[in-house]
Formats: sequence, structure tokens, C-alpha cells
Amino acid sequence: AAGAESERLLAEEQAEQQRLNAEQQALREAEWAKEKARIEQARREEQKNRERLRLGKKEDEQRKQLHKKRESDLDELQERERASHLVVLEHEKLSVAIRSVL
Repeated sequence: AAGAESERLLAEEQAEQQRLNAEQQALREAEWAKEKARIEQARREEQKNRERLRLGKKEDEQRKQLHKKRESDLDELQERERASHLVVLEHEKLSVAIRSVL
């Protein structure tokens, strides 16, 4: 009876883990898609600005600022991805620990 209860609890934990993993993956993918779209929009705006202004200090300065912003955005996005991955790893460690106790 205790073994069956243990197996039932383990199955519930695994189902919950799978649900959480799928939910986290969906959130990461949605966030990545939004960030990617925003970055692409910024690139298009940068292209339009370059075409409008052509040469000159003003255009050069704006391009540099947009480039720095885009790099910063990409760095931030990569950091979020790393942090999200660490959360998943920690959750998996906890799940393994719970299973080892059961």
C-alpha cells in the first residue's frame, strides 16, 4: 500500500513537473518571439533612419546609439534565457530530490 502511494505521488510529481516544464518553455518561447519582433522592428527603423539621413554626424550618432541599444537588448535577452534555464535546472534538482525521498 505504501509502495502504491509512493508511486502515485511520484507520478503526480512527474506530471506536475512536465506541466511546469511545458509552461516555462511556452513562456520562454513567447518572450523570445516578442523580443525578436521588437529587435527586428528596431532594425527596420534603423534602416529607415539611415536611408533618410544618409551621411552626417547626426545619422552616425543615431546609428551608433541604436546599435548599442540592440546589443544591450540582445545581451539582456541572453541573460534572461540563462536565468530561465537555471530556474528549470533548479526545479529539476528539486524534483530529483523529492523523488529520492519518496
